[in-house]
Amino acid sequence: MAKFRYLLLGAGAALALAGCGQSPSTTATVAPAPVVDQAAEAAKARLAQQDANVKVAEAFFKPGISMDDRLNLMSPDYVQHNPAFVRFGEINNVQGKDAFKLFVDTLTKLHGGGNPFGPPPGAKGPKPPQGDMFYKVTADGDLVTILHKRYRPDPQNKGKFYEAYGFDTFRIQDGKLAEHWDDATIPEPLPVYLKTPVKSLKFPKQTKQPGAD
Repeated sequence: MAKFRYLLLGAGAALALAGCGQSPSTTATVAPAPVVDQAAEAAKARLAQQDANVKVAEAFFKPGISMDDRLNLMSPDYVQHNPAFVRFGEINNVQGKDAFKLFVDTLTKLHGGGNPFGPPPGAKGPKPPQGDMFYKVTADGDLVTILHKRYRPDPQNKGKFYEAYGFDTFRIQDGKLAEHWDDATIPEPLPVYLKTPVKSLKFPKQTKQPGAD
């Protein structure tokens, strides 16, 4: 009888142990933290910053943009490498944003209030085809280059034009245009505005509102 009792106790203990093994665990399962690809995230951030830089550079050439808007795009310590702008600034003792504004204002007045970078007033002959200000746009970090397609008079075929390309490269810092390079040279023969201070220039009668084409 005692032996039978021990057998029952042994069977009960085995059942109890089996039941414990099947009971749900009281310990919460913690999902592993997702693995962050830091290199990929950094690459995304660089691309996003480049896209933002491109928008700032393109805005500078936006049709109809005002002088004030252009100046607002420039950083306070804007650096200019266009040699004509630099020479003009030296003659007039101005630099950076101030030189840019005075230079464009001066050319506008010399063109009778018309496009400061267009043909001189009274120019005759056929007009060139429409160019493409944003023919190619590339970005590398804080540098943005905009390649322009223009048409120039063909010296061997009167009345015809040939494709020519120019560029503007900007360094963008903190969302502003901090530095500028382009393909410009100092014109020959030297124009009057690059050898005479603005205060001594004589301007033609203004026939158009400044900034008009």
